[in-house]
Amino acid sequence: MNRYADIKNYDELTASIGNLKDEIERKEKKLGEQYGKAKDFYSPSNLAYLAVRSIMSSVDWAALALKAVRKLKAAIEDKRE
Repeated sequence: MNRYADIKNYDELTASIGNLKDEIERKEKKLGEQYGKAKDFYSPSNLAYLAVRSIMSSVDWAALALKAVRKLKAAIEDKRE
């Protein structure tokens, strides 16, 4: 990109304007693509999935299963008596 203070004639001005337009179009396109990705990422279903995934990873499934087995065993032993 040219420095605007260095522009000395009409041809350089036209080239600088063209370069600016190209750069603006490129950045608009990139921003549009990023918006589409962000919109897809923050959809309600994806946010729900992320919440469930974070909760599921923090649960100690082995401890829950062991506790359930112990309660079931205690309930069976109580019924036998």
